[in-house]
Formats: sequence, structure tokens, C-alpha cells
Amino acid sequence: MKLAVDHIIQVVDDLQQVSRTLDSLDLQTVVHVDDRRAATVLHQCKNTYVEYCTPFTVLSNCCIPHFDSRGDDSYRPRTWIALGVDDIHSCAQLLRNEEYIVEGPIRQRLQLPTGDVVESVVLIPKLRSRSDIPLPIFMERVPSGVHALSVVPEQTRSVVSPDVSLRLRNIAIATHDVSTVVETWASMLGRRPTECWIQADIASYCVRIPLDDDVHIIFCSPVGEGIVADALREHGDQVFLLNFTGSADQVDRSICGTVYRLM
Repeated sequence: MKLAVDHIIQVVDDLQQVSRTLDSLDLQTVVHVDDRRAATVLHQCKNTYVEYCTPFTVLSNCCIPHFDSRGDDSYRPRTWIALGVDDIHSCAQLLRNEEYIVEGPIRQRLQLPTGDVVESVVLIPKLRSRSDIPLPIFMERVPSGVHALSVVPEQTRSVVSPDVSLRLRNIAIATHDVSTVVETWASMLGRRPTECWIQADIASYCVRIPLDDDVHIIFCSPVGEGIVADALREHGDQVFLLNFTGSADQVDRSICGTVYRLM
């Protein structure tokens, strides 16, 4: 089964702040309001896109589980990774074989800012532990014309005009318990970690799991004071950094708790 990053969803309190920060980085965005008055800010790069939405939008989006890991309705800033697969039914069977409770497949229609409508089939796995990291969402895009999103990263995506020079390279997740979290994600993805190391500049022990689109998910636990320790104190276990390559400048900029690292 092929796995690639379809897109990333981040729940934030202030979409205007997101727009201002992305504008300051000269990154192209689209603000989209659907027929339910649910707003999102979209930033697209070469191989994926990031969707910023408010808690109100979460309630109208079946792709996002309407709970957090404690089972309540708390909507502090959170980030979900939506993984594209080429066979959603094989994916569902894999998850059930690993004894996950799975919601779906759910068929979803999405209107893009371009006006085009795409369809997808979504799987939402439920947590088996009290880990605070949202589990990935799995989705298979249903072809519906030239504007349909594809799990093949080299094909053109048409959500917004992309920053064609930028490519998502790494998704970094901060956690207090890297061994347990890596074991959970490895079983879900059917992948094994390929590398572990101490990353001195972020004072962290890191473990990497690769996907089929040359994007890596990196799990980080602090070994001292630094960005990972700060992220855990301020936001808990979750995605804390998105690393993009292809930028003319090297810069780190925080967007509602997640660092954009351009290289």
C-alpha cells in the first residue's frame, strides 16, 4: 500500500493571524468560505497543502475527529496529518488487523476555492491509548476530472496556486514518549523506523519513518532545553514543525504553535 501526505489540517483560533504570517513569508494563500460559512486558509506547496481552520470549521468537516484524546470536546490548537492511500479498503483491513477501531470508509465531497468539487473516501482510526497526538487520517481520492487531488505527489494539485519552489520534506512531532508513539505509528502505517539520532540544534532524540513521497515523519523527545521542550510545555504532544525545502531564504516562523522551517 502506498502512503503519501495528502494534506495537513491545523485547527487555530485566529485565521487572520495565519494569513498575516504566511503573507510575511511571501507564501501564497487562499481564504475560502464554504456554503456553511466555515472558513479555511489554504497554503499549497509543490507536493501537498496545509489547511488552517477554526473550531467551527471542525464541526462541519467529517475528516476531522470531533474529539481529542481525552474524549472531550476541547479544541485547543491541534494538527492532523491526512495521508493519501491507493487502496482505502486494504488500509482499513490493515488497521483492523492491528486491532484499531476505525470509523469509515466515509465518502466526502469537497468544494475547492476554484469551484471544482472533488470526492474522497476517508478512514478515521480511534485511539487505543492515552497518547495526546492525533492519529493520522487516511483518505483515497476519487478521480473526478483534471482537478481531482491525487496521492501521486508529482501530479499537479489544484487547490490553490502553489508555491512551486517549496516542497514539504519533514513533519516533526514532539512527544514525551517517543518509543511508544513510534511503535503505534509504525504499526498503523505498516512501516518501520529507518533512523534514530540526537539532533543537537533542537536538543532532541529523533526517530524517522519515511513515506512513499520522500516526506519523513520525525518523532522527537527532548534531551535538554530547546524548541521541542518548549513545544511540549506550551502545546503538549503534537506536530511542532513543518520543514520545507526549495526556499530562497532560510527562516523559522511560528504559525499558531507550529514552526514553518524554510530551507
